[in-house]
Amino acid sequence: MDLLSFISEKFSDLWDQLVTVLPKCPLYYFESVPEVRKYIGYINWFIPVESMITIATGWLACIAVFYVYQVILRWAKVVE
Repeated sequence: MDLLSFISEKFSDLWDQLVTVLPKCPLYYFESVPEVRKYIGYINWFIPVESMITIATGWLACIAVFYVYQVILRWAKVVE
């Protein structure tokens, strides 16, 4: 059990370090510009731009994870 707890602790430490290195959400910078935010508020009455950006960001992240996963599997020669 000591080995498993040691591995778990090291993995947890590595994960914490990785999360601190990763950048913040790209939408954080988009929302910080007050001029853009003012006009987006007006446009959002007709077209939900902020929701569309959030959904598109999530979709692109899923597609990127899929392609990275596919490249790793091809590199490991699991799939052709």
